[in-house]
Amino acid sequence: MVCGNFGGSKGTTPHSAPHTLLAVQAELCNSSAMHHSAGALQICVQSMDGQLSFYERETLAFSRFLPQFLLPGPLCYSQALDCIITCSSAYEVECYKYQTLAAAQAAATKTTGATIVSALGFRICVHYIASMVARHCTCTAESVKRLLPLPGADTNSKCKQLHTEWKWVFGEMAWDIQISSFTGSEESDIVLLGEHTLVVLNSQGQLCLQKRFDYQPVAFTMYNVSGNRNNLLVAAATGQMMVYSHKRVVWAAKGDTCPVAVKVATFAGLQGLILTLDDAGKLVLSYMGTDPPMQSVDVRHSAEVDFAALDSEYREVAGHIQALGAPSEAVVPQEQLLITAQVPSLLDRSEDLPQDMLSGSAFSAVTVHLYLRHSGAASLTDVTLSLDAPPGLHLDQDCITVPHVSSTDSSAVIVRLQGRGSGVPSDNTLTAVATYTSSSGEPRTTSTKVALPLSLFCQLVAPQQAAVFKVTLDTNQPPPQLVDLFQDMVAQAQMDLQQPGQYANVMSFKYMRGPVVTILVSKSAGRYRIQSDSFEAMWLIVQELCQRLRHFFITAESSEQERAGSQEDFAITFKEAVPLEELWASIEKHWQARQAVAASQAALSDRAQQQRAVQKRLLMRFKDRQPGSLAHLELLLAETFDQLIDLGSQQEQQQVEVETAGSQLAATVQLILQLVRYSFGMSLEDVNVLTAHLSPQVHGSLLGISTLCMCTSS
Repeated sequence: MVCGNFGGSKGTTPHSAPHTLLAVQAELCNSSAMHHSAGALQICVQSMDGQLSFYERETLAFSRFLPQFLLPGPLCYSQALDCIITCSSAYEVECYKYQTLAAAQAAATKTTGATIVSALGFRICVHYIASMVARHCTCTAESVKRLLPLPGADTNSKCKQLHTEWKWVFGEMAWDIQISSFTGSEESDIVLLGEHTLVVLNSQGQLCLQKRFDYQPVAFTMYNVSGNRNNLLVAAATGQMMVYSHKRVVWAAKGDTCPVAVKVATFAGLQGLILTLDDAGKLVLSYMGTDPPMQSVDVRHSAEVDFAALDSEYREVAGHIQALGAPSEAVVPQEQLLITAQVPSLLDRSEDLPQDMLSGSAFSAVTVHLYLRHSGAASLTDVTLSLDAPPGLHLDQDCITVPHVSSTDSSAVIVRLQGRGSGVPSDNTLTAVATYTSSSGEPRTTSTKVALPLSLFCQLVAPQQAAVFKVTLDTNQPPPQLVDLFQDMVAQAQMDLQQPGQYANVMSFKYMRGPVVTILVSKSAGRYRIQSDSFEAMWLIVQELCQRLRHFFITAESSEQERAGSQEDFAITFKEAVPLEELWASIEKHWQARQAVAASQAALSDRAQQQRAVQKRLLMRFKDRQPGSLAHLELLLAETFDQLIDLGSQQEQQQVEVETAGSQLAATVQLILQLVRYSFGMSLEDVNVLTAHLSPQVHGSLLGISTLCMCTSS
């Protein structure tokens, strides 16, 4: 047992005052200590064998053994009553006066658990011996018992025995005992916390209050609120903190750990701090917050509400808040991870690629190099790179860990994508997201989108003139030859360029296992017609054509002519009406596919419930002692099982149809967004706003486009 003095000295700053803990008294206990309680002039220590040792100042005053002791319980000293209160292993609350403990003889027999068990066994042996002797002798068993000594029946001992002041049967294990005024009376109350119950006793051991919890408490403490009123803080096994004022809960909070001890203290002038200790020895200082309002707010309803004025005021306040909170420039961190990509224009060689079982040709593949470099002075470790490929493309690795990224050299990551020939893609970009921890310990992410080559999705074929759907785009510049725009596709196809005029004004692209899209160029005017038998298949060719035209005219004319200010800027327009009928048809097809999946799921659930019901009836028939006829239940079970198999296969096919319809709808939305942009001459910023409200990310989702648009816009 060690008693210390905690104090501090003046430091250079108010927050740097050093504190020291100085040991002023140390005593070596005779046995293993379990609990202790301190009074005004003495300290009581309870050991594992039931011994109470009282220390006054620096000396051991006396020691006493508790009678009928088996296991140690909580211990508390009441200064007002001048008594020791504990809970025995018999689930009884016992009160011992300090004068009674001091007056009891020190030579009293130590009664431990082993002594109780030994005495009980000896008594059983005495009763057995007495009964055996009485069978063979004329004396009775009671006369034989008088001749045999019993433990604890020493009538000649004149030592003063240790007696309790009062006892109260608790009925469960007590976790803690504290002395405080909880019921509001002038006298101190004895508060006990059990496994499921809170009990308050008065000084005579009479019950004053009892409350049963619907949770398992583990620790509690009392703290003063004002005057003679104290509150109770109970810690539950789930980590919750409950504050009770008398029997009513006034506050509750949830912690991260389950404490084994809790106290309410004041640190640095801040009251109400909660100090908790868990079973791992972790000490946590937390604050529960302010007191809740005890009075309800009186809401007065007006006779009439002017919603127009409220809306105007809301818009004015929202605009003012946005003007004050919006930064003038985007805050760019000083240290960031830079991701650059190198995408080849040609595909990989087909010798190392797997073969397509349907066409017999090799799958298309491309190798992308991603370079990671840190802009800060320190290097990064364990950078996780997550990759998301468009539908229809296969990644060798979708998650790569880069062990080291420096600020001087770039770390290269090789990514290989294979095209499985799934028709029209709904997207043509590869998304790379890098997750790392900065030098200051903050988790950060960096993302980039990489445009994949057109040859990964389609290839050149012989020109085709007939088509069902047609889209015409107009430009304000003379048209170049298509061979110059799609040089990578021509090189990939290894076409005969001895007659370039054959591919100057017409060129056809065929998707892997998909439709054919043809580009026709007007010889005189800058007009381009994109046509195909599939409406959604034209979106990727339209996007590639517009991007390549924009890049061709900007680079060519800026290098040849330096008078860019006087020359007319390149522009693309769409003068026809936006074909919204095809969009409605794609939405209707996607909705019908989702409805079919929902219907098959409901049917599958009904058949599964029917199978369980039939199985229960069959089990009841098998358990009967005199079973009757099965009434063709076995046929019903077999038929239900076959229906389950058929419905499962049907649902798998319908889910594939939903994915196909979602991909077609996403491609249709992509084309509609481009046509709307060129029809109204929208800027890139306006296009991004429109894309946020009409999202093309429909593929792979079982939600409708209306739900997805509501989610993206919100």
